[in-house]
Amino acid sequence: MPTVPPTPSPEVITYTVRAGDALAKIAAQFGTTVEEIVEANEIEDANRIEVGQVLVIPQGAEIPILCPILWPLTMAPTRC
Repeated sequence: MPTVPPTPSPEVITYTVRAGDALAKIAAQFGTTVEEIVEANEIEDANRIEVGQVLVIPQGAEIPILCPILWPLTMAPTRC
């Protein structure tokens, strides 16, 4: 019977808060919710985060892939 290799555990995702950031914006960027970020970081006031603060992004969130938009848009697949 073939064996299945163990699934590697996902790495912890962190995000450093920048000027103009808000938890809602960060949550949307990573495909998670404000509530999940608040809980993961034990934040007392979701309206008060500081520039330079390092946040743990809850497991299961997607890491955003920044890719330039190529104009005109084509139907052919492109790679970043």
